[in-house]
Amino acid sequence: MRTNPDMSEATRRLLPLIAPLTAKELKVSAEAAKKHFKKELSERHIIFSPELRVEKPGRPDREPARAIAVLALDYIQHKTMEVLLDTRGKVLRSTVIEGYQPAFTTDEIKEARRIAEADGVVAMIAAIKGVFVSPFGPHQEGAQGPRQVGLHYAVREGKRQARLLGDAVVNLSTGKLVGFEQEPPAGRGGN
Repeated sequence: MRTNPDMSEATRRLLPLIAPLTAKELKVSAEAAKKHFKKELSERHIIFSPELRVEKPGRPDREPARAIAVLALDYIQHKTMEVLLDTRGKVLRSTVIEGYQPAFTTDEIKEARRIAEADGVVAMIAAIKGVFVSPFGPHQEGAQGPRQVGLHYAVREGKRQARLLGDAVVNLSTGKLVGFEQEPPAGRGGN
């Protein structure tokens, strides 16, 4: 890790605490999280990559502690959980996070596209030259429900403009297309 040579000694002592997770920490935390979540989650879930956390000490005379957080989302039970582990994989706490859905993973977006594009109309739009897809969250903020991925299908027009062709919403909890709203062709007004 590159550091500023003018860094204070107090800040320099924090470097090991905030260093990226090591390969060993990643492996230990992933295994411990899977073991912990096995009791809590249905068979249809996703476990996200471990992330570094620095835990504030309970007392002022103690040093901050390096910890690892792992999120999991259960598609069937519609819940998001987090387990906090120490660097050896010991569970420090486990929490159900109400009203929170993590950002979509690349695999979830690919799965949503596969499901949406199995529909004939969506497939025709996806096949248009220059079409691109961008995900969005169709769920209401704070709502804990099925894992739904929204997909904007658009095409570039000119150098700096794009035209929306339609929006698909896919329910990953059920593996089904919820709906597709197609935009009217360019030059035609909608109702």
